[in-house]
Amino acid sequence: MKKIQFNKVSQASFVQSNPDLGITFFVENAIFAVYSKVLDLYGYGRNEVEAMESFNIVLAEFYEYRSEKGVTGLR
Repeated sequence: MKKIQFNKVSQASFVQSNPDLGITFFVENAIFAVYSKVLDLYGYGRNEVEAMESFNIVLAEFYEYRSEKGVTGLR
């Protein structure tokens, strides 16, 4: 499984190239968060980079689990 690596430029690129994931970025109580409405997955951290790294881990685990179970597609 290939992990998606993010930085500020690739973060914007990822969101633009994957609009169907419904990615939202927000800050709440000084915690940065990344949320995919479609997949109902979160990543969070003390800054944008940590939030994207966290989301990257959650997304990779999500797809790895689905792959192991033989599930294809988003639904």
